[in-house]
Amino acid sequence: MSFGSIKQIKLQLLRQWEKGRFLKAIALDENFFPLGAAIKGPTAAEMVNDFDAVRAWIKDIQTGCEKSRLQLVWKEINHRQLGRNSIPVKIIFYDIVELAGFLGKKTELKAFENGLTLLGNTFSDLVAWTAQYPFELIKKSLDIERLISIVKWRLKNPYPGIYLRQLSLPGVDTKFIEAHRKVISQWLDILLSKDQICEQFTGIGKFEQRYGFLSRPVTVRFRILDPDLKIGNFSDLTVRADEFAALSLSVKRIFIIENDITALAFPQVKDGMVIFGRGYNFDHLIQASWLNKKDLWYWGDIDTHGFAILNQFRIIFPSVHSFLMDRETLMNHQIHWGFEKTPTAADLSKLTREEASLYNELRYNTIRDGLRLEQEFIAFPT
Repeated sequence: MSFGSIKQIKLQLLRQWEKGRFLKAIALDENFFPLGAAIKGPTAAEMVNDFDAVRAWIKDIQTGCEKSRLQLVWKEINHRQLGRNSIPVKIIFYDIVELAGFLGKKTELKAFENGLTLLGNTFSDLVAWTAQYPFELIKKSLDIERLISIVKWRLKNPYPGIYLRQLSLPGVDTKFIEAHRKVISQWLDILLSKDQICEQFTGIGKFEQRYGFLSRPVTVRFRILDPDLKIGNFSDLTVRADEFAALSLSVKRIFIIENDITALAFPQVKDGMVIFGRGYNFDHLIQASWLNKKDLWYWGDIDTHGFAILNQFRIIFPSVHSFLMDRETLMNHQIHWGFEKTPTAADLSKLTREEASLYNELRYNTIRDGLRLEQEFIAFPT
C-alpha cells in the first residue's frame, strides 16, 4: 500500500520551510492561509483488495490529526462494491502558528517574527533582506539590537575615520563586529548612499576600508642581503606598505620568496634584497612602483598554485623572472616530491614558454598526479 501519511506530509512541509518559503511570505506580508496539504489516498482497487488496511490508514490519519489538533478535509466516495465511504484528502492549516507547531518550528518562528518586527520598525528598507535571508535573521536574533546600534551609528557618522575598537557602543567590541561583518555589510550596502561606500574595496577582509574605518596598516617585511646597504644597523625590517612605497634604496636585485625560513636563510647578495611573499596577496606591494626599475626575481613552490601566484605577480610587475621553478630543479629533487591536495587548472597567460610547459605537466598530471615540490626542500649551496 502506498497511502499518504502524517509523517510524509510533515517532511514535505519541512522541505518548504527549510527553503524559506513560509518565512519569506511573512516578511513580504503575503497571506497563504488557509493552507491545504493533500493526502495521497487509496486507489479504487486498493479499497477493494484490502479494505481493512484502508480503514486502519484512515484511523491513523484521524488519530494523528486529533493529537496535533489539525483540521481534516474529508471526501465522500460512492464505491460500486463498498458503497459510500468517507476518506481524508487534505489537512488544513489556518495560520502560521499552527503550521509551525506541527513542524516543531515554533521557536524559529518566534525568533524570526521578533527580529522582523525590530528590524522592520527601525529600517524598513531591510525587510526585503529578511525575506531573502530569513534563517540568517534567526541566527542573529539574540544580537539584533547590538547590530542595529552599529548600523545606526554608522548612518550618523558617514566618514568615521576611527578604528573599530574605538567604537563605543554598549555590548559591542571589535570581536563582535568581526564576527558579524557579513550581515553588517549587507545591511550597510542597502542603507548607505553610494558616496558613503568605497566600492573599490570588496569582501569581508576589506570591511574597514569599504565603510570608512581605519584599518590595521598593511606591512612589508624585507631583508637587505648586502651588508653595505643596511638601513642603520638593521637588515631585517617590517614597515608600513605606504612607507615601503616611498623608499629609495640602492639595491639592484630583489628576490620575492614565499617561504619565510627560506627568506631568512637566503645568502648574501651584493646589491640584493629579499621581500617576504604572501601567496596571492600583493596589495602590500602595488604602490611600490620603484620595484619596476629593479631586477626582480620570484621563487615559489613548484606546483600549480606556485605558477598561478607567479602569473598574478607578473600582472603587476611584468619584468619579474622566476628561478628554481624549472623542470630540472623538480627532477633533481624527486626524494622530496609531495602531493598538492587542491591544484588549480586555470589558464595562465603571463608565464614564459618554459614555465607554461612545466605548469601544463603539473595541471594535467603528466609526470604524476598532484605533484608538487615545496620551496623549503630546495637546499642552498654550503
